[in-house]
Amino acid sequence: MHLCHTAQSVLVVVDVQTGLLPAMTAAAGDQLVQNSIKLLKVADLLDIPTLVTEQYPQGLGHTVAELQAHYPETSRVVEKRTFSALQCESFKDLFDYTGRRQAVICGMEAHVCVLQTVMGFLDMGIQPFVVSDALCSRLERHKQNALERMVAAGGVISNVESTLFEWVADSRHPKFRQILADVIR
Repeated sequence: MHLCHTAQSVLVVVDVQTGLLPAMTAAAGDQLVQNSIKLLKVADLLDIPTLVTEQYPQGLGHTVAELQAHYPETSRVVEKRTFSALQCESFKDLFDYTGRRQAVICGMEAHVCVLQTVMGFLDMGIQPFVVSDALCSRLERHKQNALERMVAAGGVISNVESTLFEWVADSRHPKFRQILADVIR
């Protein structure tokens, strides 16, 4: 599949935590948060399962409040110590339980936890869609290098608007007007 589909997608939000976000540039961190909120809102409207990871929250804090405020009711938060979410058994079990074959991924840092998680999905035969404008690293060159590696390995690099329009797929979708008015504009 070359497009992400509502019925096959799981939204994966990686490590957007209070102890990590201040290490990003203000512009990159703000873009990550605002675009992740858009993904969370639409995932909620379209009943797309959402998994959120937190890397060692005892030291790095929990997910930033701005994102927590938009978690879909059915979202699950997984604490991890491994850089790849898929090396965390509880995350892998939750993902497997969905039965879905696509992961739409946003978060940080692109060159560490996001990269290793994307590679893990590829190893499992799951198609990763990496939302590049909802992704950051402390250094832009690290993010760019991670994106290059993900593409070379078979990941799909996308953006928020492409993802949202692919999820809806048709202007006649019953939620299209609401998404257009509340999220995209």
